[in-house]
Amino acid sequence: MGASSLHQRFKATTAMSPLQFQKQLRLQEARLMLMDGLEAASASHRVGYGSPSQFSREYRRLFGARAVLFLSSVAFMGGTVAFASAASAPMLIWGRALQGIGEGIVVACCYALIPELFPRRLVPQIFAIESVVRVLAAFGGPLVAGAIAEAASWRAAVLVNIPASVAFVILVPFCVPAGRAAAKATLTGMPIPQLGLIVLGIFLLSAGGVAGHRLLSVLIMGGAGLVLGLAVLVDSRSAARVFPTNAFRLSDPMGAGLLLVLLLSMTEAPASVYAAFMGQKLWSLNAVEAGTLSATIAISWSLTALAVAHAPRFTASTYVWPAPLILATGLAGNVVALGFASLPAGIVGQTLIGASFGLSWARLCERVMDAAPVAERDFAASALPTVLSAGLAIGAAFFGALAGWSNLKADDSATSRLGTRQGSRTSSPATCSSGFTTSRTVRAATWTCAISAMSTAGNSTS
Repeated sequence: MGASSLHQRFKATTAMSPLQFQKQLRLQEARLMLMDGLEAASASHRVGYGSPSQFSREYRRLFGARAVLFLSSVAFMGGTVAFASAASAPMLIWGRALQGIGEGIVVACCYALIPELFPRRLVPQIFAIESVVRVLAAFGGPLVAGAIAEAASWRAAVLVNIPASVAFVILVPFCVPAGRAAAKATLTGMPIPQLGLIVLGIFLLSAGGVAGHRLLSVLIMGGAGLVLGLAVLVDSRSAARVFPTNAFRLSDPMGAGLLLVLLLSMTEAPASVYAAFMGQKLWSLNAVEAGTLSATIAISWSLTALAVAHAPRFTASTYVWPAPLILATGLAGNVVALGFASLPAGIVGQTLIGASFGLSWARLCERVMDAAPVAERDFAASALPTVLSAGLAIGAAFFGALAGWSNLKADDSATSRLGTRQGSRTSSPATCSSGFTTSRTVRAATWTCAISAMSTAGNSTS
């Protein structure tokens, strides 16, 4: 039998050429190795790939990302239904946790797909578009949810996520290339110990703020730091990892970049998480107005990111170095807003905080991806939103604990005095201090994180 006849009969039997069949056999064998906990670089070498990046592209092309996006969307919708129908606090927490799992997988998968679907020169523009999507969600979400909550109930506002998720599922086949084989969702190993330690550490941070005794509170929060450090240590020695190799190491540009993302998001957390509370308690804003104040960060982030995307392509340090300083200035604006009940100062502070991320985020993400080993480039890309979300959660728990520790509170009588003024939303420092007590501890901790971020910026861009 001639070579051409063999080729034709082989393709008629297998629906692929001998070369395609050989490639699929290699990738199937590599998949089994990955399921056994082998590193991706080692698996690609063992099955005959000389380039780990080529192996990564062909592996994802064969097995596809659609199934992952579909399943995680279903998980998010299930969490949304549980959250909206919750009749108890544990049910509400489980619903939110399921939402977080689904959303986290979707975001991480989308970040990993960016370098595959788009050429490198377009990556900054893609991140700018991502920022526009962020502002539409952050600005439109509170407005729509606030309006629905006022007109109906908060449960109805939560259920708005269902049609949005359905639209996402419908769009996935049009945006994500299909694999050439039937994709089945498989787990190469879940990093359960690390995730459990991270959750425990965040819980301990929150618990430290409500401990009755000051010494006990310090011990609990110190233990939380040790638990979070242990999570990173366990992850570095595990086959199924949450973070790439050398994550958070200052000596490695990729590790320093991830550490900078963690510190920046931790420092932003008080302004991002508590802005709506501050607006309602300090200036008696309604739900829609408070949501708009909270969304100011996202609006500023997006507008700045769009400007950076069309700016001259300077070095990464040009965009990353100033970001912590701008963030610290924004935090100072929030301190003024808190201490003097100044709504304009709060808006300026939120705007500067968002601008610090808009200026640095695209270049910082690009730098982390470029500095990562070729075999872990996709891993590093998917770790970026994970670290960002973890930083927000850790920062919210940490600064919330410090706020509770130092009696940062708003009493209703003072709030009503501030909110009954129709002509102005400002008050004197004396009046404000009786209703909203600022904490030197919270301010000092926030500025410490900002200063640490400045020192880390140099390592991440070196």
